[in-house]
Amino acid sequence: MAKVIVIYESKYGNTKLVAETIIEGMKQVKGMETVLSEVKEVDLNNITNYDAILIGSPNHFGGPTRSVKKFIDKLGNNFLSAKSSETKSLRNYKIPVLAGPEGFEPSISGFPWH
Repeated sequence: MAKVIVIYESKYGNTKLVAETIIEGMKQVKGMETVLSEVKEVDLNNITNYDAILIGSPNHFGGPTRSVKKFIDKLGNNFLSAKSSETKSLRNYKIPVLAGPEGFEPSISGFPWH
């Protein structure tokens, strides 16, 4: 069974709606376990339990919001600081960041955002 977490930050509810829609679509796939979480509620100690991580953010000056950027930095540090025998490598993950102006179509952006 594949485990997927969709993490989002939403100022006006639009990014949350996109994240919920993605979750609903994934629930239609057999063998897919999904979790929806706001970025401020994610437990980084349990993030390695997931096979895929999707992150949704409103567009803030052409990229993810500051909170999402900080989360991604913490996520990277979490993987780098863990012993390789105890966790999955971040290099094995594809982490799309969905960023778009609230109320408009989201776009997929990658790393780095500088």
